[in-house]
Amino acid sequence: MRTKLLLISILFLGLVLINTERTDADLVAERRQQDNTFSATTLSFSNRNTANFDVVNWFFTTDHLQPNGYDLHALRVQKDGEMEFNYNIRVINTNKDILCDSLELTVLKDFQEVYKGALSATHIERSISKEGFDDLIFIVKLKSNEASLRQKQCNFTFSMKTYKKSPDEKEGGLWAKQELQNSVKTGMW
Repeated sequence: MRTKLLLISILFLGLVLINTERTDADLVAERRQQDNTFSATTLSFSNRNTANFDVVNWFFTTDHLQPNGYDLHALRVQKDGEMEFNYNIRVINTNKDILCDSLELTVLKDFQEVYKGALSATHIERSISKEGFDDLIFIVKLKSNEASLRQKQCNFTFSMKTYKKSPDEKEGGLWAKQELQNSVKTGMW
C-alpha cells in the first residue's frame, strides 16, 4: 500500500511538472541613465630639452670636473597626457663610488630652490604646473678637493615617476616612469 501511494504521488508530480511552463528564478533589475558619459584618459609625460624640445634620455655627461667646479643642465618635465599629475624625482646610484657621495645637487624652478643637498639623497616631490610643464635647472657641483676624488666616475640615474594620488601607486593606480642616465667624471688637480 505504501509503495502504491508513493508511485501515485510520483506520477502526479511528473504530470504537474510536464504541464507547467518552464521558469527561471533569475531576478533582473535594470536601471537606465540618460546622457551618461564614459571617458578614458592618459597619464603620460616626457623629459625634454628646453632649447629644442627633443626628448632627453642622457642628461649629465660631464668630464674632468674639478673641485668647486659645477655643471648645469635644464630639463622640461612635460605633460603629454590629459590628466593632471604629481611626480617625484629620485637618484639611483649605479656604481656606489666615493665620488657619487661627494657630489652636491641643486634644482631650481623659476630660479627658486626646489632641492639642495647630497646627490645620492635626492628626493623631490612636485605637482605638474597648470601650464602643463615644469622647467627645471639641475646643477651638479663638486665641493671637495680630496685627492681620493681624482679621476673617479659617478654613474647615476634620475628616476622620475608620475602618479595621481600617492607616490606608492604601482598596481591599480595611474602612473608613468622615466629614467635619465648620467655620468660625471673628475679630472686631475
